[in-house]
Amino acid sequence: LKISEHVQTAVVVTLARLSGVEVSYRARRETPTLSPTTSLLCRSWAPCKVRMRRYIDDELVAQRELAFNQYLDMYDGSDKYPEYVIFTRSGSYYGVFSNKGIAISKWSWETEETGLLKLHNLYDESENSLIQVSFDGAYMLWTATVSRPYQGYEYSSDSIETIETTIFLEEVKD
Repeated sequence: LKISEHVQTAVVVTLARLSGVEVSYRARRETPTLSPTTSLLCRSWAPCKVRMRRYIDDELVAQRELAFNQYLDMYDGSDKYPEYVIFTRSGSYYGVFSNKGIAISKWSWETEETGLLKLHNLYDESENSLIQVSFDGAYMLWTATVSRPYQGYEYSSDSIETIETTIFLEEVKD
């Protein structure tokens, strides 16, 4: 990935494919006003660990923390996963994947005050993702929560089961 400046308001982004072919894209440079939350977001991040919590009726009943690669081995099984995610101030983000692929898309705050981040799917807006983002020391935390009626025999039949998965990302420094 190479970024070349041409004039004050434009840049050229050049991606070198594994085949050696370079593809260039012209982009308009924007310098938006940065809030403190956006300033924390806009940097390079690498996923490092995952925490899973299970609640029944808002009571924590199980918790597990794994290194990110262990989580992938146990739950995902995919050989294509993000090694780095880079967020820019202009509202774009880049995913650099383990199979050497690169994904480029847009991000925006759905609700910045609560840390609700929208990751846009440029090909299908119905597949945009909303992620709860927070910052804790050196980490950015992405949290997804799913609630459903409890199915089992240990708790009341009208109980609610909630699964919370948090991915910890650490800043990548040069």
